[in-house]
Amino acid sequence: MAREKAASLGLQQTAEDEMDLSRGVSASARGESTGEFFKYSIKMPVSVKRQESAMIPIINTEIEGKRVSIYNSATDPVHPVNGLELKNTTDMYLTAGPITVFEQGIYAGDSRIKTLAPNGQRLISYSVDLDTEVKEETQGSSDTIVSAKIVHGTMITGTKRVRETLYTIKNSGKRGKHILIEHPISLGWKLVEPGKAYEKSRTYYRFLVDAGAEGEKSSVRKLKVIEEKYLSQSVILSNLNSRAVGFYLSVKDISDGIKEALKKISKMSAGISELNSKIKSLQGEYSRIQRDQERIRKNMSRLSKTSKLYKRYVDTLNNQEDFIDKIIEKLDELETKQDKQQAGLNNYISSLNVK
Repeated sequence: MAREKAASLGLQQTAEDEMDLSRGVSASARGESTGEFFKYSIKMPVSVKRQESAMIPIINTEIEGKRVSIYNSATDPVHPVNGLELKNTTDMYLTAGPITVFEQGIYAGDSRIKTLAPNGQRLISYSVDLDTEVKEETQGSSDTIVSAKIVHGTMITGTKRVRETLYTIKNSGKRGKHILIEHPISLGWKLVEPGKAYEKSRTYYRFLVDAGAEGEKSSVRKLKVIEEKYLSQSVILSNLNSRAVGFYLSVKDISDGIKEALKKISKMSAGISELNSKIKSLQGEYSRIQRDQERIRKNMSRLSKTSKLYKRYVDTLNNQEDFIDKIIEKLDELETKQDKQQAGLNNYISSLNVK
């Protein structure tokens, strides 16, 4: 990582600036660590008169730092914020508190910092970077079945879900910039691209993108973030319809053994469905005849038993009863066959163990 001194970051100005923030002041203390605490010890005694006070400079030195722009869509969906990557290269603790940032002698903003131990690093932000714009686009997600197995009639599939996020960075400033893109870490999702983040916090990946100054080809940069997660789903084979079977047969990562089992299940299910259609057709015919018989009996109640129409109705009812007997006989046959085939299918499915 390229490093810049704090003087170039605006924490300390050069002699050419209107005011020199470092001139005329020297550190008057040294730091000591005492277990979990630390203290500053005054190098030279200082006398303070009664009812008076004095400000004693503790640290006056350059520390390592890097100027960055930090983008987080939850903070601002368009602009990043100006920031600094600080490293405490002193041998003393930097206590928590406010920070005032100057750039080339001009006030740039305020920030706060937590206590920073020697050699510790901290990222701070202090103002909005209006020269840089970032556009975040969610590319959607896709699911792909990558594994499958059948255990006692249940098919367990492993699915890889992939999602993509595209960040487009445009730098309109007069100098090149280091852009830190903060991308949220989601539980269960694994980072695929880029292969590794620049750094990682508890809740965010940080990706470093260098953008050139305005007018340069590299002033517009793109960052694609790809993540994936694996899902497991259980499917009871007896509940699969022909459309679902057709879908699984089209999946290239499902083994030939499973596909053959699915084809057999589909064929057996089709035979049962055909029997079921015949049964429903006969049941419909049976219901139609019953309704017709009700109509005939209603009409017969108004006729003389010696009339020709009455006798004709009697003949019709007799013929219908004969037909009903045949329907019932056929229904018994079909239902017995259906039960047998269903039992065969259930036994086949429950005994399946295929990878």
